[in-house]
Amino acid sequence: MIRATARLIFASFLVAAAAPVASAQQFEIGPTTVAALAEPAMPADAPWMHDRQPNGKTLNLLWGSYSVLQGLDLYSTIVARSRGAREVNPLMDTGHTQAAVLKAATSAATYFATRAMARKSKKGAVVMMAVLNGVTGAVVLNNMKNARR
Repeated sequence: MIRATARLIFASFLVAAAAPVASAQQFEIGPTTVAALAEPAMPADAPWMHDRQPNGKTLNLLWGSYSVLQGLDLYSTIVARSRGAREVNPLMDTGHTQAAVLKAATSAATYFATRAMARKSKKGAVVMMAVLNGVTGAVVLNNMKNARR
């Protein structure tokens, strides 16, 4: 039962990891398309164009890897807890379904927060996601170590 739940959770995080990449590709507008649609001449730095510009491959990869790391964190936590380890985080010390919902909500909130941050500073958003990926990766490694015991 735990393996089936973990596989379902992992698959849902993989789908969530692909969502930012797919949504970013919808907003790519070539210069000929913009020129064909815009009857009057629009300046290149028009405010409405900033929201439609893609976020960049680096940020999309960081979002995807963060989603995968969140899934691995949940999976490794479930395995470690089934082998006798205890959960230190009181918010995650609940059932597997509630933990999965909390992880998904946290991942979504992180995605939207960094997306909003990227509008003002792409470098800041990339740095923040890199740090979050590093911290989450360290948590996954710790969980894996505890699961082997």
